[in-house]
Amino acid sequence: MNRRFFSLVGLAMLSLTVFGQQSNTESAADSKILNHMDIAVTGGSTGLGLDVSMPIGNSVTVRTGFTFVPSIFSDMTMGIQIGDDNLSQAEQNQKFDKMASFIEQYLGTKIDQNIQMRRMPNFNNFKLLVDVHPLRNKNWFVTGGFYWGPSTIARAENAAIDGTSLVGVAMYNKFYDAAANDTPIYGDAYLDPELAAKFLNNGRMSVHLGDFKDTERNRENGRTGGYRLVPDENNMIKCKLNVNSFRPYLGFGYGGRIVKNSDMYHIYVSCGAMFWGGTPKLYTHDGVDLINDVENIGGSVGNNVKFFKQFKFFPVFELRLAHKIF
Repeated sequence: MNRRFFSLVGLAMLSLTVFGQQSNTESAADSKILNHMDIAVTGGSTGLGLDVSMPIGNSVTVRTGFTFVPSIFSDMTMGIQIGDDNLSQAEQNQKFDKMASFIEQYLGTKIDQNIQMRRMPNFNNFKLLVDVHPLRNKNWFVTGGFYWGPSTIARAENAAIDGTSLVGVAMYNKFYDAAANDTPIYGDAYLDPELAAKFLNNGRMSVHLGDFKDTERNRENGRTGGYRLVPDENNMIKCKLNVNSFRPYLGFGYGGRIVKNSDMYHIYVSCGAMFWGGTPKLYTHDGVDLINDVENIGGSVGNNVKFFKQFKFFPVFELRLAHKIF
């Protein structure tokens, strides 16, 4: 993929060089270097944005600007399990209800079995692009350049309403660990043996997301078997989607006047590919990459992992409405 990408970049740079030389050989009277500026609003797969553009020759235009995806929230669900993964869902539900009732009775905290995760986009990009118009009518163009933005392009964390449930899970696991390791729960206070036995018989509470793949990274970190996610030190569950900050772009498009015989307004449609470094990485708060480290992920989380795993690059579709300001 890298060889193909650099070949495309080389082809784009060669095109820019050829057309740049062509514009330099034209007479100064015909030259269109920096003789006007357009401002445009944009919309498409990269979100909404603004950009400005200026010609640097009869066949080459440079444009720069900013795009952002509005803060539109969406939800997915994670299910809390307790103990053995081999239990049926009905048995899991029965065991969970039993221990949730126990926690509420002794600790006064209610635990919901389903945790809502709220997804938040963070796909904001600065762009610097060069359009080359190879035809005489200047309608068609090819584009090369780059986008740059935060490496984390989306986040997900538990909804605030589920904070109490995760506190309850963390408290339950603290009691379980004290029983399993025969350590005090506070100071010199140990669990009553009968109470400790209840925790040991039921197992830890966690979100069972899938199974660790047999990869070198997992072997180095001692990760085998099922992957169970527990709340972090702040009793939160978090994920983040990461790609490269520097994202080269190649594409093409078509544009022209909106009003006949007037250069004040133009409309452009373009498409291309933003190369963000191969398959994205979807990290949980404990550093596990759900896309590359884990398999057999079910439910809405698994659907999200399958969706992002398909995108080795980001497809860009954009509509630009430009106005000549001088």
